[in-house]
Amino acid sequence: MLRTGLALALALVAAPARAGTTTPLPHISRLAYAAPPGCPGEQVLRDLIAGQTSTNVLSPQAPARLAVTVTRRAQQYEATAELRDQAGSELWTRPFAPTSSCSGLVEDVAVYVSAKLERRAQDQPPASRTAPADADTTQPPHPHDRDSMPTDPLILLFGLGSTLGFGVAPRVAVGLTADVGVHWTVDAGPLDGFSLSVGMRWDPPASRHLPGYAPIAPDAQVTTSRLLVTGAPCVHLWKLFGCGLIELGNMHESADNIPVTAEGNVLLFGVGGRLGIEVPFAAHVGFRGFGEALGARKYDTIRIDGVPVYISPVPHASVGAGLYVFF
Repeated sequence: MLRTGLALALALVAAPARAGTTTPLPHISRLAYAAPPGCPGEQVLRDLIAGQTSTNVLSPQAPARLAVTVTRRAQQYEATAELRDQAGSELWTRPFAPTSSCSGLVEDVAVYVSAKLERRAQDQPPASRTAPADADTTQPPHPHDRDSMPTDPLILLFGLGSTLGFGVAPRVAVGLTADVGVHWTVDAGPLDGFSLSVGMRWDPPASRHLPGYAPIAPDAQVTTSRLLVTGAPCVHLWKLFGCGLIELGNMHESADNIPVTAEGNVLLFGVGGRLGIEVPFAAHVGFRGFGEALGARKYDTIRIDGVPVYISPVPHASVGAGLYVFF
């Protein structure tokens, strides 16, 4: 009986002690931020958090890790903020409701995170609230003076791809493309922005036999190749894009393996359109697929002894695919 009473007394004394030993949440964290192209960058989020806190709450050397992840689903942006301690244990997590504005979503995340971390900072004794030596000095001293949050307005893109052309040569032909462009981000619902790109396209020599010359020249063939400069102003809706397309360049034509060889160069100028899709699948890397159709102002005719043996078509089309990188 005595031992039972003693055990009960010890349990009552120990219970409050255990309740008072709850590990406090950290108030300084290192930030890990991920967001799709067109959303505000990491420095913008840092500035927003700094503008709503009176102490340094972000440090690259802090043991606690604050992860903010923004994703896009269809025409909506979603975000999750999560705080983990040095051991990787989750301390809290907060999902944010989908919205059509990535900028507004990042602002909401900053308000919530600032309140969470600032409250913990104010709960610390004055001595512990002194800014550490490794404080993140990239935060401005008075960021609350900023009136609005800028987004990353410009994205630079480089692309490489391959095409399959119809009507660009005497037969279906494979080509290569390369381009560089600038994307202007517009955070307005389904409209992602506008872009302008300049590129090069090379269609290697492609040949077709001339059966009409089989009796005298069984190996007779007509061959063409093209080297073009292209320009494309585009509108982007979600992952889809539509462009106007201009091409200017040279087409080399020849009729070979016949008694009288015909050869020449033609200046090309074409106008048309392009439709496609761009899907990022890794950090700064994405897949691009497209189809395009153009009409040429002038294509040429190869003649042998005054007889046409190949007439380059005025309308032509291509499909293509490749990779692009963006910064």
